[in-house]
Amino acid sequence: MNKTLSLKSFEKKSIGLLGVMLLDWLVKWALRLQNYIMIALFIGLFLDRGVGFDPSDFEKFLIGIILLYFPITWAFKASQRSEDKMNTFLFTAMIYILGLLAMSMVAAYSIEHVTNPNPQFISNVIFGLILSIFIRKVGDVIRVKTYHRYLFKHVLNKSYFYPYQSDNKILNKDFYEDMTVDNPETRMTLVNVGAIRKAYQNCVAVSSVKVEKKTSSKYFVNADNHQLTRDYEDKESTYHLDIVLHPFGTKGVLVSLKLISFTIIRPTEIAKKAK
Repeated sequence: MNKTLSLKSFEKKSIGLLGVMLLDWLVKWALRLQNYIMIALFIGLFLDRGVGFDPSDFEKFLIGIILLYFPITWAFKASQRSEDKMNTFLFTAMIYILGLLAMSMVAAYSIEHVTNPNPQFISNVIFGLILSIFIRKVGDVIRVKTYHRYLFKHVLNKSYFYPYQSDNKILNKDFYEDMTVDNPETRMTLVNVGAIRKAYQNCVAVSSVKVEKKTSSKYFVNADNHQLTRDYEDKESTYHLDIVLHPFGTKGVLVSLKLISFTIIRPTEIAKKAK
């Protein structure tokens, strides 16, 4: 029987999480937008009436650096979360550069027709740019930590991913033990049961786990022949997890939103003790 999409179709717990996700999204874009505006306003100071370039050689260089540095930095960060990193980087960088240039043209026109760009105004714009970068950096750190703290306190089982240890001995069954199960269906079932708090298991799920192992070479003197010998050993394992929210339930309408992605690193020696 087909389910109709309505407010009644929502899982009760998912509504609260949607509110938390929306608040996080609004704060993130408020921080970005104020930064974009100040960068555009700064570039706009060097544009002539928002129509064409009429700066000095140094100002051209400064405009070029800003128009490239910020968009390329933003695009690089965005591409790291994509499978096709190069195409994502190029497309995102182009969008950011064109968008920033368009905003700068509007800012230049506004400065020319509304504001008298005297030395005091220019000093205020420069100070505002520096302040906006600081606000964005600090704000993003606080936002991410607050969001993660909320999820690990109310939705996810933190002790499952970061088990308490005593003398390098794992005291309870955890994520690293479940990841040693060979059968993928059984493994992901165990991970979902252990990772998600019981109250949220009807609407939150671990959608994927990507594992990377680091193997390094080591050299030592062989006790038998006293010769220098090279060997290899596993140093650590890195786990990349994607956790999603199903607003209509994990067994309802197949709609999902990314709730959180995070990476944890586990030393191989400790992980082996979970077997």
